[in-house]
Amino acid sequence: MKHRMNHILREIVFRLKYMITSSERRPLIKFLHRSEFYDVESSAQIEMLHRHAAIHYFERNRIWLVTGFEAAEKVLTDGSTFSPRDIEEYRLFDSHEVIIRAEGDRHVMINELIADAFLIYKDESYLKQLRNRLQSQMSVFNTSNSVDLKTAFTDPLATYSFCLLAGFNEEDTENIIAQFNDGDVLGFLHWFMSFMEKISITEYHTISEASLLTRLQASIHAGSISESEARDILKITLVASTETISSTFQRIFEVLMRDVHLRERLRGQESIRAKFIDEIVRLHPPSRWLKRKTVAATRISGVSIPAGSTLVVDIRSVNRDPSAFERPESLYLDGHRHKHMGFGSGMHKCLGMGIARKQARLFLDHFLDKMDDFLLEDVRWMQPRNITIISTEKMKVRRKGAGQAGEAPSGCPFHMGRS
Repeated sequence: MKHRMNHILREIVFRLKYMITSSERRPLIKFLHRSEFYDVESSAQIEMLHRHAAIHYFERNRIWLVTGFEAAEKVLTDGSTFSPRDIEEYRLFDSHEVIIRAEGDRHVMINELIADAFLIYKDESYLKQLRNRLQSQMSVFNTSNSVDLKTAFTDPLATYSFCLLAGFNEEDTENIIAQFNDGDVLGFLHWFMSFMEKISITEYHTISEASLLTRLQASIHAGSISESEARDILKITLVASTETISSTFQRIFEVLMRDVHLRERLRGQESIRAKFIDEIVRLHPPSRWLKRKTVAATRISGVSIPAGSTLVVDIRSVNRDPSAFERPESLYLDGHRHKHMGFGSGMHKCLGMGIARKQARLFLDHFLDKMDDFLLEDVRWMQPRNITIISTEKMKVRRKGAGQAGEAPSGCPFHMGRS
């Protein structure tokens, strides 16, 4: 409740600044000078930035924050000017720089290797196993009156899906899932890399000939990549297909739990469910920021950017740019919607967007008719500053009639309209 009240007070202060200041330029400059780009949270702040420019300099962080759609598209698609190579956070996941420094034919080869593995979502056997896991995970609601949806349901489900994709055997799959149970993403990554060091990728007996591990084995034998690089590819795929998917599951659940009319509409109109999922990713992208550095001096939207500058593309703000989206702050389920950047853009865009959409659809279809049986007790979203993925600190869910219903859940920290 205290967290929610602090958010409401910050929002009120921002709106009062609009009302009492004759020139909006003064509070904008003051905000940019004193704040960090992490502080851009509310709809009012995003609206203020959009009114003035597509790119903004934050003195405290010494970064350029990109909030305009066209500017973001330029940054993410022009790889010759804007590079991810020297971004420290990316090196954390790609210690051998097998992906961020890949160019030309090598980049195409690695992308195809990963993208082909992600096509597993078209395999009916994979979908059947994922549906069965979804059903078995429901048992957590029978053993406890109140559960944390993230740790008890969405994290294990997303991790299980990764293990199917990778091709781990049943014993290793359950071991990996058991380790990812406290929200410590970095700690889990260190454990996973230690786990991978103990096994030989080339000698591992995978559960599927189409798995990522099988494809990595072939690439190692062909001399295309080293075993160390293969481990990095597994680590990057793990992050890209677990925490982000789990976050999307949580967001779908929260939005629908707060809007009974939307639930009823989706039940009656199956044809708009895919649009709903894409709108969730647009409004609440699980990866909030994408970073790049300028290789040479350049200009974006009329602003001169020196060489060596760090740019942060704020995907959430970009996806709410009023120049690109009609009713940018609201779910828009009618008609055609402009493409969004929830999955990134350019040569480093999300290779797993197809499987992500499929997993989200399975989750939505499974829970949609069950949501009336639950109460949302408490939700708190957090933004880890050492990685860019937004997830919940907790999402307490209770079956109706089990124990005390408690007070109404604290409000979502991000505005969600309804079409």
